[in-house]
Amino acid sequence: MFISSVKCVDSFYLSGLIEELEWEMGKGTKELLTNYEAAAKRGHIMAMHALGELYCRGEKLKQDLTKAMEYYKIAADKGYAPAQYSLSICYFNGF
Repeated sequence: MFISSVKCVDSFYLSGLIEELEWEMGKGTKELLTNYEAAAKRGHIMAMHALGELYCRGEKLKQDLTKAMEYYKIAADKGYAPAQYSLSICYFNGF
């Protein structure tokens, strides 16, 4: 059961990555956030960091630094180094 739930979480994250790549190629889709959020709700730290990046940059959705920092913090607290770095940059810049 654990293995199948891990595969499911990874599939949401990977689907989000694919949607993001397609979005960057001009093939916009509404499922980008849905897939990342589904993976993040299940504890996928890379999906949390990806959501933080999307909210921080505000490129594919309205910029929301509060949400970005929330996602960064959760992933950083779980030991994900890229999220720790992103969070430190936010703190450095006074957010």
